[in-house]
Amino acid sequence: MDGTFLLGKYRGTLLIAVGLDANNGLFPLAFGIVESECNESWIWFLTMLHDLLPAVASRTNLCIISDRHPGLVRGCREIFPSVAHRHCLRHLREIKLQESCSPNKSI
Repeated sequence: MDGTFLLGKYRGTLLIAVGLDANNGLFPLAFGIVESECNESWIWFLTMLHDLLPAVASRTNLCIISDRHPGLVRGCREIFPSVAHRHCLRHLREIKLQESCSPNKSI
């Protein structure tokens, strides 16, 4: 799951959930357009995903992979309590690179 800013004629944020199909290809499960990527938007999106796609909500061995947005972390914990939630390695790497390149980093 992730969100991206819409920068064209229409503003907002696109939230999306994707899964893997039988051929290990990405398969879109749900998307939503919200005003901003905030805690309330992620809670709403995860609630809709849970309520509208019971096959996802009831799936065993489900793992949600996302960035570390607080709304996503909280939403996964509250709405999908029995689901494993892991953080995307790409996002973790970017954070680590930003920290290592910070001019305020103490040596």
